[in-house]
Amino acid sequence: MEQKNKGLTRSAIVFFLIMIGIIFLGTVGFSIVEKWNWLDSLYMTLITVTTVGFGEVHPLSENGRLITLLILAGGLITFSVGVSTLTRFVVEKELGTIFWRKRMEKDLKNLKNHVIICGCGDTGKITLREFVRSKQKFVLIERNPEIINQLKEIYPEMLIIEGDATKNEVLQEAGIENAKGVITTLSSDTENLFVTISAKTLNKNIKMVARAVDEDTQSKLYQVGADYVISPNIIEGLRMASVMLRPTVVSFLEVMTLGEDIDLFLEEVSIQSAAQMKNKTLAEAQIPQIIGLIVIAMRKNDGKFLYNPQSDTLLEAGDTLIVLGKPAQVDQLRHYLVKGKVK
Repeated sequence: MEQKNKGLTRSAIVFFLIMIGIIFLGTVGFSIVEKWNWLDSLYMTLITVTTVGFGEVHPLSENGRLITLLILAGGLITFSVGVSTLTRFVVEKELGTIFWRKRMEKDLKNLKNHVIICGCGDTGKITLREFVRSKQKFVLIERNPEIINQLKEIYPEMLIIEGDATKNEVLQEAGIENAKGVITTLSSDTENLFVTISAKTLNKNIKMVARAVDEDTQSKLYQVGADYVISPNIIEGLRMASVMLRPTVVSFLEVMTLGEDIDLFLEEVSIQSAAQMKNKTLAEAQIPQIIGLIVIAMRKNDGKFLYNPQSDTLLEAGDTLIVLGKPAQVDQLRHYLVKGKVK
């Protein structure tokens, strides 16, 4: 889209320069051939190039008529090309929008087990970027057309719905019945509260993550069904203290979570009841040796965390492994846990 806009701008500049050139040459031509003053020459050129149909300023000689024909032909050709370029741009833009909407509607109908992100402000952009980086399925709801157009240029394949995330019909359009989670990052605590209520009403089993600044709103969000409430004030305060107290640790975590020049991720992988590796120890599973991942921690089915789990730790259904590695390795681990072999 940006390239098309630049192309249209260049075409408009070329059109303007050509018209200026025709007017200049016509004025000079009438002045030299017909011996008219500059005002009469300019006037005759303008009424010719614009085809307004006014009478001639003075009787024309044969050479003057030839100049008139050249000005008329040049003006008509230039004007026709300009109108054609503008029409083509408008039509292509409209068709592009129609095809984009049709593709988006088709993709939304087939989408399942995805996450809905509500709002693309400062917080939403960071959330969105992480989902793109992790190659996870998601739908963005945003009501600002300018932000939507910017995102369409950067992420042409992204599923975006223009609308108000607090409205039930917009959440339904985003496929909330088949979604696994909602993240609401709207700037207003009240709007995030409404989104949470609507989301839980439409899908009571959905995982709900909400942003809240005010402490009173945080408690209300939990009351209406939010699973996690993130306060930017608390996060910023802890981060500032950590930078001062343990800067190297913070730098490491920044690289792991925000770095774009590395391909290592901290990821979680759940052990399903049908997994082949169920009821085996970490030593028997040999995850680092076979997959190449590092098992950082484990969350047991009862919610207890085991940090740096020992080799005799048992893998049980419902446990979640927290691992460090490349995205391809994480995919291999998921397959390995279920099938008992690397794909």
